Amino acid sequence: MNIANKFDAEFRRLLLEKEFEGTTSEMWKTKALDALSHATPMGTGLTGTQFKSLVKSIESEAALNCYDFAIANNNLENISAHQLGMTLSGYCNLIEETGFLSLAWKAQTDGMRGELIRQLEIEDKAAALKSLQSGNGLKAIKSDA
Repeated sequence: MNIANKFDAEFRRLLLEKEFEGTTSEMWKTKALDALSHATPMGTGLTGTQFKSLVKSIESEAALNCYDFAIANNNLENISAHQLGMTLSGYCNLIEETGFLSLAWKAQTDGMRGELIRQLEIEDKAAALKSLQSGNGLKAIKSDA
């Protein structure tokens, strides 16, 4: 697995484990559910089971993890005022909230992202060094002097 794939898998794991620290309004929760009713699991990049879990998390008003929040917030931003049955003014307020929440998510996850990059770079360098030290099947070059 290359370093980019390792990063993607590990970052997703961290996002699933970390609770989103932002505060969503009742309007956000209601409209996030409405927006999910216009989405498909495939369209959100989720399996059917993951989609169901996301809906249940929002319905139960349980704290969302960072991954589920990102999926719900991004989906909400992709649904129109008309689809959500909102006035344009109300929709503008909702979209403004999604923007503020996106900034909060980014601030929360930037540190996680940076630490993970550092960790993977260290692991990658250690693996390269180990490979060099093991000889990696190469034979010494002999020169005629």
